[in-house]
Formats: sequence, C-alpha cells, structure tokens
Amino acid sequence: MQVQEEHQQHMATFHAVQSLVLGEQPQRIQAIIFNLFALESFSIAEALGGVPCVAAAPYQIPYRCPSGFARGLAHQWPGIYRLLENANKRSKQDYDGTQAKKMCGMVSVTMAEVLHWMWPLFSPTRWCQLRQAIGLAPWVMHDPCTHRPVSSLPAPTPLLYGFSELYLPRPGFWPLSVHVSGFWTPRQEWFPPGLPEPVAAALHEVQRRQHEIRQNECTQNEHRQNEHRQNESQHRRGELDTVCLVTSSSSSCGRAGVYAGNEGEDGGRDHACEQPVGCSSITTVALERGMGPVPHAPAPAGTAAVLPVPTALSAVLSRELAFIAPASAATLAAPTDSALKAQASAPALAMAGAAMPSELTAASRASAALPDPDERMLTSPPEQKALLVDFGSMGSMGLIPDPMHTCEILARALLHIKRCALLLTAWQPLQEAHAGLTPLLQRTLVLLPGPVPHTILLPSCDAVLHPGGSGTTAAGLIAGTPQCICPLHFDQFFHAERVGPEGLDLAPHPLPRHTLFGQRNNAPVEAAALVVAEALKSTLQPGRARACKRFAQESFKKEDGLHEAAKWIRASGRP
Repeated sequence: MQVQEEHQQHMATFHAVQSLVLGEQPQRIQAIIFNLFALESFSIAEALGGVPCVAAAPYQIPYRCPSGFARGLAHQWPGIYRLLENANKRSKQDYDGTQAKKMCGMVSVTMAEVLHWMWPLFSPTRWCQLRQAIGLAPWVMHDPCTHRPVSSLPAPTPLLYGFSELYLPRPGFWPLSVHVSGFWTPRQEWFPPGLPEPVAAALHEVQRRQHEIRQNECTQNEHRQNEHRQNESQHRRGELDTVCLVTSSSSSCGRAGVYAGNEGEDGGRDHACEQPVGCSSITTVALERGMGPVPHAPAPAGTAAVLPVPTALSAVLSRELAFIAPASAATLAAPTDSALKAQASAPALAMAGAAMPSELTAASRASAALPDPDERMLTSPPEQKALLVDFGSMGSMGLIPDPMHTCEILARALLHIKRCALLLTAWQPLQEAHAGLTPLLQRTLVLLPGPVPHTILLPSCDAVLHPGGSGTTAAGLIAGTPQCICPLHFDQFFHAERVGPEGLDLAPHPLPRHTLFGQRNNAPVEAAALVVAEALKSTLQPGRARACKRFAQESFKKEDGLHEAAKWIRASGRP
C-alpha cells in the first residue's frame, strides 16, 4: 500500500512537469531544481529529454550511505561500480571555482557523488515503477532500450548546500560538484519598509505588557526598600543606640564635625564650648597615642570619653559602614541627661570637610540618601524588545502531543523571568491552547496567527525560542538574535549543537525535548517551567546578545547565499 501511494505521488509530479512541457501553452524548462526529499525529479529530468537538474538542500542530511552499499553495488552491477571507481581516481582534488566549473561540465559522475547523496537512486526496487511508467530503464545509469548498464557515465548533477561555511566549513573530501553557497535567507531590503500592521500591533502589545510588568516590579521593589529602611531605622534606634567611633586625636574629631567649637592652638577642642551638640547617640572614643592629653574633662576610670555625634554624620555612618559594632556598656559611658536634652533641641551644625555639603540641615541630609543601584536601574529600565516563540510546522507534523501543556509551561517560564513573548503559529490546536490559558498566564503570551518572514521579525526581538529548523537558525544568525533551541527531530539536533557551546557558542545548551513537548503526566509543569526559565535567562544575557551581534556583523556582511547559488548554477553549465 505504501509503495503504491509513493508511486502515485511520483507520477503526479511527473504529469505536473510534463504538462508544462507538452501542455496547451508549452514552456521551455531550463532546469529542474529539487531537494533531497524529491529524488524522483532526477528521473523526471531524464525522461524529459535530459533537462538539466540541480539538487539543492538547506542543510546536510543527518544520515550517511549504508556501510554495505558499495559492496552491494559491486555485486549487483560490477560494470557501473568499476566505471565510478575509475572516475573517482581520475578526479582531481582541486577546489578552485574555475576548475570546479570545468569539471562539472566535462567530467563524469564519480563514486564520491554516489556515496555523498546519490546512493538512494540505486535502489533496485524503489524507482522501478516510476521509471518504467515514464519510459526509462528500471534503474539509473542503464540504457532505456536494452536495460543494460551504460558504457559511459553522465555528467555529475551539482548539489548546492544552503548554509554558510562560517557555520559549517566544507570538508575537503566532498566531491567537486558539491558547493556551499551560504544561507538562502532573503535579504531585508527585499521587503517593503516597515512592518505589516498585524505584526506591528502584536509587537506593540508585547512591549505594553512588558512595560506594565516592569512598572509593577518597580513598585514592589520600592515598597520592599521602604519597609527595609523603616526596619533599619527602628533597629538603629532600638538596638544600636550606642556606636563607637574611634579617632586617634581630638583634633580629628573637630574636623569630622563630631563636636562644635574652634580648635585651640594645640589642635584640641575649644573649652568655651561646653554643651554637646547634635541629635544622635553615636559616641566617640578619643584615644591617646603620643599626641598629648585629650583637651576635655577626663573620663572616669574604666570608661572612655563620650562625645555625641551630629545626626548628619550619624546618617553617613549608618549607611556607608558595612558593619558598626555596638559599644559595650562596660567600656562606654551613657550620655548624660543634659546631653540628651541638648541633643533634642540643638540645631544641626555644618559638617567639616568637602564630603558633605555644609548647607544641608540634619533633616534634609537624612532624606538625601542616594537610592540603591538596583533602584536606579529600575526607575529608568533599558528598553526591552519582544521574545519570539515559533514552533514552525512541528505541530502539523504531530510532534506537539499536548499543546495546552506546552503553552502552560512556556507561560509559567515567562512569569518566572518577568517577560512577555510573541507566539507565532498558524497551527489551530496551539491557538486554541493559548485561548484556554488562565488570564494571568495568557498575558505573558501575545498570539500572532499566520506565518511571518523571520527576516523582518527577528530584528525586533531580543531572542527567539524555536525547535532548531535550518531556516529559523539561519535567520537568527544573520539578524544577530540570540536563540534558545529545543530540537525535536532530524537535522534540528545538528543545528542546536552548531550554535550551542560545542559549536559557535552563541546559544545555551539545547533544551531536552520532553521539557516543552512531553506529556502532562510525565513532565510536571512547574519543574519544566523552571528549566525553560533558566534557559531563557541564559539566552538573554547581555554578553550573549553582544556576541550574536558581533558574529552577524563580522561574518555575514558580504555573504549572499542566494546570489552565490545562482552564480553556481550558471557556472555549472546550467542556464
């Protein structure tokens, strides 16, 4: 049944191409360009009178020729095997463009091409029905009349890879007919200026919601900081009423504004000022270290000299000192009643030195504390772009078993990192899953139905979360947009490895498949959301964004994969 369905598809392709050539309005086909999943086009081009054909693939197929293929080919068709091996020996290992052009036009196909990509064409059963139906021999490289192996080999069919050698360098053992042209991503100047209205509206909605999240975060941080300051103030008043400020001489106490009055000739305190000033209970211990006696009344035995400190200096010390040890009652004498009364009624005095403005009063100085660095950052946050989430065709291929589970994990991960994302999907079940989210989770995801070219969308995004398809990966690299990849099948694991830490180091380690696309019973939502949140945090690091931008600017500035592919088709003897 499967073979019959495949044959019907092959015949439909042939009739579609044949109608272009032999229809009511026949057209001259200059070349047939096919990917490696449409190998029937190789036989169709042969049936249409040898129309030139070119194989094209946006990535390298992640499987190789079976190890026993060459031995089986030698056993089944020994003549073709000898021709291919001899052609391989005559092939010159010259990778200059001019020589490659000459060889593609003059030299026959070799065993290198067969082992690289043509080996499925030699299947003894897969293409027999199609080839016989369109008037060819059942097998490739056989005479259509006698059905015997050919005596001379045809020219090689060029194979174009649509990725950059900066992404995957071309190995030296590849045949000369295989060329790496660069990414086939459309250039941004090909599109009209500006964004389509639905896309612009969706991006605006993401930024609006993101701004609300930032504002709420600022408000919450401000409340927490106010509570913290109040607790600190109560703590200082209740438990840290006595703090020891040690100075090497009484003169430095005067210069620091610890007490008022003029310094005498000996550098000490003017005895005319008898009343302590200020409105704080921070005390000062004046030490004698060979600088003469302390020029104020001696303290009782076993105690230190106690001098009140102005409130302004107290505020500075309380904020700037990382740790202030409370003074022991056994070593420090408590302020006297007269000192406390004077402390409550005396005006604030100017502080000495240039560290504090002299015109500030104690009240204004206490309220002039600078905000924390985090608070300053939140009051003027940097502008954030949208996060893009695009699962491509994975849903229609049956690789997203539980869309609601996937949406819920993604939304909760965005809540953890306080970001919003643009969910780009044309798959109806994923759109319905988004509509079924709770209002809180739904606000983290803005739905954008329908396909949108990544070339115009990614420059407006801070990062993109995707399964690792070749097109999205290439568009992200060219746009310099950080990528978070959760590969599902086929070549996606290769792309995730190439841009990850083991390759270009432009993306974090890929997410395990079950994290986003597992079953609800096997993957708890909150645990999976935390894993996705950590991956997104790593993707959004400023250093990673700079590295992606630098790689895009330095690597793809002069590369044009589509233009190079067109040049190679012409240089290969094709139109």
